[in-house]
Amino acid sequence: MTMFFFDDTIAAISTPSGRGGIGVIRISGINSAKILSQLAPKADLSAIQKAQLVEIQDAKSVFLDQAIA
Repeated sequence: MTMFFFDDTIAAISTPSGRGGIGVIRISGINSAKILSQLAPKADLSAIQKAQLVEIQDAKSVFLDQAIA
């Protein structure tokens, strides 16, 4: 049995199986802002509970895709 603690950061696919217009990945936990800032450096981390269109980049800052954060 796996134990989870309050300081864990987790990511989970939230999109139902099948075809759809967007894919949803939920990230929560203490390091979620750090992960978002690495994936989408231009994301406004102060925009709490507001959707924003961001560009996802890899570790070399190469554009991968757009996302709603």
